[in-house]
Amino acid sequence: MTPQAEPRELLPATGHRGRRAARLAVIGGLSSFGPLSLDLYLPALPRVATALHASDGITQLSVSGCLIGLAAGQLVLGPAGDRFGRRRPLLAGVGLWTVAALACAFAPTATALITLRVIQGFGGAAGLVLGRAVIRDLYEDSALARAFAVVSVLSSIAPAVAPVAGGVLLHVMSWRGLFVVLTGAGAVLIAGTVLYLPESLPPGQRRPGGLRDMAALSRSLGTDRQFIAGATIFALSGAMLFTYISLSSTVLQHEYGLSPGAFAGVFALNSVGLIVAGSATVRLLHRVPPRLLLWAALVTAVISAGGLCAAVIAGGPLWALLVPLCLCVSTVGTIFPTATNLAMLGHRDAAGAGSALLGGGQYAVGGLAGPVVSLAGSSATSMSVGMGVAAVAALASYRILPDRKAAPPRQNPLG
Repeated sequence: MTPQAEPRELLPATGHRGRRAARLAVIGGLSSFGPLSLDLYLPALPRVATALHASDGITQLSVSGCLIGLAAGQLVLGPAGDRFGRRRPLLAGVGLWTVAALACAFAPTATALITLRVIQGFGGAAGLVLGRAVIRDLYEDSALARAFAVVSVLSSIAPAVAPVAGGVLLHVMSWRGLFVVLTGAGAVLIAGTVLYLPESLPPGQRRPGGLRDMAALSRSLGTDRQFIAGATIFALSGAMLFTYISLSSTVLQHEYGLSPGAFAGVFALNSVGLIVAGSATVRLLHRVPPRLLLWAALVTAVISAGGLCAAVIAGGPLWALLVPLCLCVSTVGTIFPTATNLAMLGHRDAAGAGSALLGGGQYAVGGLAGPVVSLAGSSATSMSVGMGVAAVAALASYRILPDRKAAPPRQNPLG
């Protein structure tokens, strides 16, 4: 089996091909820890504020706290994956996420909830950072871009389903029950990891670890313009997405009068746009270079963010806001896998650390984006302007890319 053939064999569901499909499905689930941690819970934010006697701004910190945990966890667990292999840190992180989700269900105060959400995010970071590292272990060249795109599509299902499920579940349970549901999702992913994700980094290929090794890797990555460009675009497009995630619940429910169920439907529709864009990216990568697709998506993000700002400033009807908002969010379905591919393409020898810096930067910037934008108020104006600034900055960062992509050294993905 060659790594380039594998993405062509994802559909069959029997034998070894079925196990390979299951493996990518599990990685897709692990890569959904961000959306799972956030989106099921978003429709409940106003109720959480009421139940815990906290303001909307304080309650939104439970979203930002989770993002910060996701950022910090990747910076720790990525290098740990290079040192100890992928499997043990992955299982430890997923286990921590699951236990923290259960503890959130019993949080007595907003402060306790925010603290537990940081811990939950830290554990969930294992699925994000080590899922990317496992893909980098096993794929090369164009197959790498397609594998990232396939996992991106799979992980986009959670944002489409989770808010709708959250809105429906709130009719039969309190917001605390949503965290019990997340606990069950964590248990399923632990089982999937045990059954379908064998160790992908042999002992002979592991790094010694430590601060000195991490510093050396950081210097190496920091001098690679392609990695810097990919990571910067990844982080800024994440800021655009997380600004939307952090503020959309309050904006659409309070400012535009949507019910929790209607908000969940709008959020799911935007997530479907993400899935459609990601699916189109998988197909287009057979014929179009990742770099060109990335540029087209960034330009589309800037144009749609401009339309969003115009609709809000002009005081247009709800549909005039929702159309450019959906288009802007959908571009992330193309930006994430193509930017990830460019950043990770030349660093298979340090996939864990590279993935940590890539994802840690994304969630650090994303975790700060919501609170910083909220300083101007949790309004449609601040949300649209924040998304627009992030989109323009991401497009500007495309210029960091070197004129010609240096071909990375080819390595045997199985060691």
